[in-house]
Amino acid sequence: MDTELLAAAKGILGVRTTKDAINQALGDIVKRQVQLEALAALSGIEVDVDPQPAGPGTIDA
Repeated sequence: MDTELLAAAKGILGVRTTKDAINQALGDIVKRQVQLEALAALSGIEVDVDPQPAGPGTIDA
C-alpha cells in the first residue's frame, strides 16, 4: 500500500484511520459512478431549444 498516498487521502477526507479513508473513498467512487450513469441517462433526453409560446391561461416561465 502506498503510505504517502494513504496519508494524503486521509488529510483530504478529514479522517484518521485507514479503514475510514478506504470506506469513504469507496463510497465516493460508487456515488460518482451513480452520478455519471444519471447524467448519461439525461443526455439522451431531447430538449426543445425553440419552445412554442405558452397557451392561454398558462404562466410563461
